[in-house]
Amino acid sequence: MFRIYRFAFIFATVAEPAFAQQTPVVPNVGQLGIELVSLAVVVLVVESALATIFQWRLYRMLFNNRAMKTVVMVAVGLTVVLGFHYDIFARLIVLVTPNTSLETWSGKVSTSLSSLIIAGGSAGVNTLLQRLGIRNPVQAEPERPVLNNDQAWISIRVKRNTAVGPVQIALRELADDAQAPALAGTVVERSFWETAKEAFMADAMRFPSYGGRTVTAGKTYEIVAIGTRQVPIDGVSQKEEFSQTVYKGSFAPRAIIDFSATL
Repeated sequence: MFRIYRFAFIFATVAEPAFAQQTPVVPNVGQLGIELVSLAVVVLVVESALATIFQWRLYRMLFNNRAMKTVVMVAVGLTVVLGFHYDIFARLIVLVTPNTSLETWSGKVSTSLSSLIIAGGSAGVNTLLQRLGIRNPVQAEPERPVLNNDQAWISIRVKRNTAVGPVQIALRELADDAQAPALAGTVVERSFWETAKEAFMADAMRFPSYGGRTVTAGKTYEIVAIGTRQVPIDGVSQKEEFSQTVYKGSFAPRAIIDFSATL
């Protein structure tokens, strides 16, 4: 142990002149604070402007908000950076790096990073301020589980065959049946384009349009799809109501199941 302390003392004695010759680089704290405050204002203004679009009913009907919101935020962030020449990443790098200019750092990489910073929204700026020690971190509340042991999640997607007009989904709880299978999940093979469409577009033929309907695990349910079709009666095409049982049985705890029915 004595040898370790002796080596550390010798190393510090030899290295001290070398470190003393270097001039520490102190960033312009005042200008850095101004840039961060300006960034926070820009991000809040962008979020306020986009809130109108994200809350628009037509937008929610056409797009999956969870997937499309990121694309819109990045596109708007890139527009702000290019349109107003606001390369915030390059400006921050210049403040903390000696002997550099804005032209040196500004480029495709810094432009992309600036777009992502703006797209991160106020939550991203808040995280940046916390890591810099400017703002105290706020302890986030633990996320509540979506499902517990007494719940399951179901959805029904309808494909048209002969059905016309709206399709209704009926769900009713039946008497407990010990022989009913406890369904735990479904596996459906979809093409790349079908998956991409489901990720970005809201499905009008799905109940609910996104997410799921919560049911009680262990209970026996009957799911019925009710539609209307055109049938010839006495040589005249008339509408006829028909139904199809999608599933009859129980669900396992925390099951997430997507049903598909063709009417």
